[in-house]
Amino acid sequence: TVDGKIDKVVFNTLNNTSAAGCAKYTDFTNLSTGVSPLQAVPLSVTLGSCGGNYYKDVKVFIDWNGNGDFTGAGELVATSNIQGNGIFNTTVTVPATATPGIFTRMRLVCKEKATAETPQQFIDGILPCGTYSWGETEDYTINILSDTQAPTASSFTPVNGAVDVTISSNLTLLFSENIQKVTGNIIIKENSVVTQTIPVGNASVTVSNKTVTIDPADFANGVQVSVEIA
Repeated sequence: TVDGKIDKVVFNTLNNTSAAGCAKYTDFTNLSTGVSPLQAVPLSVTLGSCGGNYYKDVKVFIDWNGNGDFTGAGELVATSNIQGNGIFNTTVTVPATATPGIFTRMRLVCKEKATAETPQQFIDGILPCGTYSWGETEDYTINILSDTQAPTASSFTPVNGAVDVTISSNLTLLFSENIQKVTGNIIIKENSVVTQTIPVGNASVTVSNKTVTIDPADFANGVQVSVEIA
């Protein structure tokens, strides 16, 4: 039996509405989208039914390393909590370790809750591979792209050209995409003279998604400060 079903999936440029009627499994691997490491990708899944509206949820898995299973770290990318027909929206961040240059699989598993299951048993029982009495599985293709374009800084705090900035101010940069610490230095100049060189791995540099916060030593009074990332 099927009953619970996946009506629509939107992920990056992929936008697919399933046919009416019941299907236990649908192979949509002819449909694909490309994503890059550290990209934050909106995901929307619409759950419906071809019978009664029963308690159900969906899990989404992506085989980031392309080894043919969904058991690797971070390969369960989303779990809904709508417990019936409806739309589940979330954001999936592609891990930095995703293998670039491969075509891999995204799997969605919609499963209905059995009467005897507790809510936790039900959620734990939504697996990428296995059998279930009511629900649907769909597969899609994901192309892991190389991240060849450097992120750009879109805003600064204090803003560019700010005056009367306190000498102990933190510096905050917002970038165009999620970033991570690798190697390099934060170079701070006062009146065009380098006064601080801070390795990005230093504890005074913190990264959270698109935001970099720098906690430098106090600036001198009455100077013009500039920041470079090299």
